[in-house]
Amino acid sequence: MPRPADAALSLPTADPALEGIHVGISGWNYTQWRHGFYAHVPQRDWLAHCARRFTGMEVNATFFRFIRPEVTGSWRAVAPPGFLYGLKGHRFVTHVCRLEQVAPLLERMRQGTLPLGPRLGAVLWQVPSGLVRDLALLDEFARRLDAWPEARHVVEFRHHSWISDSVATLMAERRLAVCRSEGAEWPAWDVLTTDLAYLRIYGPVQGGPARDPRAWAEPVRQWRDQGRVVHVYFEADGNDDAPYQAEALIEQLRGTPLRR
Repeated sequence: MPRPADAALSLPTADPALEGIHVGISGWNYTQWRHGFYAHVPQRDWLAHCARRFTGMEVNATFFRFIRPEVTGSWRAVAPPGFLYGLKGHRFVTHVCRLEQVAPLLERMRQGTLPLGPRLGAVLWQVPSGLVRDLALLDEFARRLDAWPEARHVVEFRHHSWISDSVATLMAERRLAVCRSEGAEWPAWDVLTTDLAYLRIYGPVQGGPARDPRAWAEPVRQWRDQGRVVHVYFEADGNDDAPYQAEALIEQLRGTPLRR
């Protein structure tokens, strides 16, 4: 499956097969790929290299720190037409404050991302596994997110108690998307609550065989054809095949081999 990095793939910016579909990986700073996926590519160009091969990118850095506007501006500069970013919400919001009293944190993160403009596709809020269902808390958090209208918002629930009709109804009312986590240690909730579909693929479940990434092409097409914007990101931590899995899915969606 791996291809040499210097066999650069050129994705047409107006390919109707990829319209509204954003496929990529979670993060791009993986030094172990230096002699594989990034062979002959200077580290400063790794993001640009990904932007030529994928149609989206999930950003890990925003989970750990507040990003300066000049940095997000540089991310926009390398994004071709149609390319979108999915940003992970800051851990202070989800894991430290646990969604409570987070208005100042949300505004700080929002200010840093404004230079992305239309390249900001979604912000992913990863609710920690120790936080159980609390509808009042979720509703208040959703209301706080109204102050960030430039972004669509997605929630990844990691405790099974959140998987309920009441949560799905609230998410739909607030126009929030539920992240489907495939291959994770928590249940994959396949509910669609809005016109945004967000799929994260973690890889093999408990050491079992990985699902062929191309098998996602049909459901992804269906979600798009139903009027949804679709994000699909392959988890890269511990998965050196992630970039090639993303490319395989893109190739399947296009129906023809990617041009080299």
